[in-house]
Amino acid sequence: MAETDTEDTPILRVIAETERPVEVGDLVMDPQGLLQHRSDANPVTLTFSYHGYSFVANVPAEPETPLVLRATLGAIPYSAESVYCRRLARTVLAQARLNRGRMVRDNHSQVHLEMWMEPPRPRTPANVVSTIVALLLDARPYLDLLGPTLQRSSAPLT
Repeated sequence: MAETDTEDTPILRVIAETERPVEVGDLVMDPQGLLQHRSDANPVTLTFSYHGYSFVANVPAEPETPLVLRATLGAIPYSAESVYCRRLARTVLAQARLNRGRMVRDNHSQVHLEMWMEPPRPRTPANVVSTIVALLLDARPYLDLLGPTLQRSSAPLT
């Protein structure tokens, strides 16, 4: 069996040169699929689905800057058959009190959720995910109330 120098493999070299703990955004995959140190200051964008809604979380590269979580929840219905749903949705929006965010209706009756919170340092994957979960738990009662009232688009999140 030939002896191989595992210390010389690019992935192990990159990992060995990375400060500990490894924070979200410290490492990226290049177009060839090799692990590299990140050189830009763009936020890391995570997309996921929760409770039937599509969310985008932006984790900024700058420390001491909050993570921002966004979702378009759907449109307030506007038809004679949906009077009850429309009233319920407007009431929920008027009464919504999010400690770390807001729920707004735009000019096209689309309801948007935006929340923010600074992840604990170091911004490891576990700390970033726990921050997202904390924000989602704050929003869940409103998502439960608005779910049956809003008309959701089947268009993919861009």
